Amino acid sequence: MVLMPPEKMEKMNSDEPEAASPPPYESLNTSAQKPHRVVPPPATNGKSYFEKEVKSNIALCFSPDPTKPYSTQLWCAQINIKCDNVPQLMLEGLHWTTDNVLWEDGYFAEISAAYMHIDTFEDLCKTGRTNTRHYFLRDMQQEPPRWIAHLQVHAETYKTLAGIKLGEFSIQNVLSAYAWGSRGQYIYSWVKKKPREAYNAIYDDMPMDGWWPWPKRENM
Repeated sequence: MVLMPPEKMEKMNSDEPEAASPPPYESLNTSAQKPHRVVPPPATNGKSYFEKEVKSNIALCFSPDPTKPYSTQLWCAQINIKCDNVPQLMLEGLHWTTDNVLWEDGYFAEISAAYMHIDTFEDLCKTGRTNTRHYFLRDMQQEPPRWIAHLQVHAETYKTLAGIKLGEFSIQNVLSAYAWGSRGQYIYSWVKKKPREAYNAIYDDMPMDGWWPWPKRENM
């Protein structure tokens, strides 16, 4: 006759189920862990744009309603583009969407004369738009990118800037557009208030697609 220890006899007489022993370490299922997430790039505050040692050669200005006086606008914006070949973007069209935005590079700051013409800086100060939201964009179709851009949105408050939705921008918001050649001479100019004074020194009145505000095809 085999005698059992009292504690084991107690367990056998109990109604409680015997606890299962834990699985061996090597059999643990790790597939239940959280899925791997893509690691975003670091926040460089536009390092790739500023390190490209050339001047911007395309510039577009925006406002909520370009038909109204500048001083009455809730915000205004400008995009400065550094492009390796402006005539190529005239032929192919100037295209960008929110897919081109380098979101991790964006930041808020007070306006700076270093990023704009001095008369624009003075106008912004006079109208109280002394805060800026900075975005950076790049060409995603080619490597290295054919263009890289710095978009600044100016307003009186950070609250207004925080509410800006780039996806709501359209060509109807374009106030003016300019382009320059490699020696800094104007090759393209269009101002909404002075459409008859627009010119393209390279392709004259050839229709251009995308964000070029003029000339446009008749069915657009």
